[in-house]
Amino acid sequence: TILYSATDVSSKNVFVSALGESATRLIAVESALTKLLAIEKAATKYRRKFLRYVMHEVRVPLNSIKLGLSTINDIIHDYFFSASSSSTTVGKEVKNLIKIVDQSIDSMASTLNDVLSFAAIEEGKFDLNCSKFNPVDMVNTVVAMHEATAKSKNMKISVNINHDQLNSIQLYGDNRRLAACVSNFISNAIKFSKIDTDNSYVEITVSSFSVNNIHDCTCLPSENQSNLALGLMIQVKDNGIGIATEEQPLLFKAFSQIRPNENQRGRGSGLGLAISREIAERHGGSIGLKSSLGQGSTFFIRVPLVVLSSTTPVRSSQSDAFASILAPQPTKQIKNNLSALVVDDCEVTRKLLSAQIQRIGFNIIVQAENGVEAIKACGYDDNNNTEETNYPFDVIFLDYCMPICTGPECASILRANQCKSVIIGVTGNALEEDIALFISAGADSILTKPVSRRQIIDKLDEYKSRVHLTTSITTSSS
Repeated sequence: TILYSATDVSSKNVFVSALGESATRLIAVESALTKLLAIEKAATKYRRKFLRYVMHEVRVPLNSIKLGLSTINDIIHDYFFSASSSSTTVGKEVKNLIKIVDQSIDSMASTLNDVLSFAAIEEGKFDLNCSKFNPVDMVNTVVAMHEATAKSKNMKISVNINHDQLNSIQLYGDNRRLAACVSNFISNAIKFSKIDTDNSYVEITVSSFSVNNIHDCTCLPSENQSNLALGLMIQVKDNGIGIATEEQPLLFKAFSQIRPNENQRGRGSGLGLAISREIAERHGGSIGLKSSLGQGSTFFIRVPLVVLSSTTPVRSSQSDAFASILAPQPTKQIKNNLSALVVDDCEVTRKLLSAQIQRIGFNIIVQAENGVEAIKACGYDDNNNTEETNYPFDVIFLDYCMPICTGPECASILRANQCKSVIIGVTGNALEEDIALFISAGADSILTKPVSRRQIIDKLDEYKSRVHLTTSITTSSS
């Protein structure tokens, strides 16, 4: 028999009462935290919705302006630079003005991309979309995008490949984001070049380093296709204004700029290098620089990547293929019948995009206002049955936001009906989840508005085996 004293019973009651009060407080705290979490989720949802709306409404008119400028440039070239014209001076002046406006559009589009990327980082949605790519091919493509700007500042751009294996190797990583990182380095090198000098240069070096363990790579194929890993290092060196040692720690922080009024005259978001650092770290790598004030800078990225193969040959330098959008364009380049379907609810976009595709070399172009019209144009009826009039377009350029039937819905129906056309999404919805949805629905690739002819050619070149394009065709279309 166990006997309890009055003191024991009283102490037990006090203890139980205290536990009850603590539990009640914990429940109240949990309830408050749950409510706060729900509020934060709702706020995040509305922020994303607002961001999606703003980005779409800004990108769509920008796209019309950019495509329109390119079309105007073609008309000016045909008129002022024809054999019978003697007004080439006027033509050059107008083309230079168009080039300035075009570069301003590119600058605005770049800022929009930085805002989107930073928002994704802040919300934990900055995910990698890994695929196989060749590093030399990637660097050459990025360099070609900057050659016109560098040439306008009398700067030389060169690419050095330190190891021959890099010319044929296929690595596994987020090609698009790594290219954006290299592009940011090159853009900064050009932007901060020394003024009034004729020997400015940008030198890109691509090299490799050893990786001890494949698990050092964060991008791993879903299937175990390889047990090999290789470190990729890309350096961008310039002889520009340089950066003082004490100022360098600020570079990789968001919204940080070094003496912005003096060096950038208020331009730039201050996000590019912070995003580049995130890209490197998400790949399990790092980013850094070597610089001295007045002596130029060298920025580099080092990332460990899985090796998928080393047998696929890389394309040759695409510097000629992806020249400035404002370069002269021949009106007829190819004789074989290449067909395209342009789907967009905006009539202006349809007309301007069709004009650019025609200049590239497509001679059969059909337009559709929404996904339902596109499905019918491809030869499928409302019940998803194939009709006898089925027409196999080589390429379908498909908008995202359309009435009746959206781009992803259209792509899904086309793929369900075994449509083999290359589907390129052309969209102002540039959020990661929107792009992922488009790809999962059946799009082969995505172009975010505003788009240029150079970007269209670049994208088509990736699928030239499926649309019967050849390197000579692509090059002549630049």
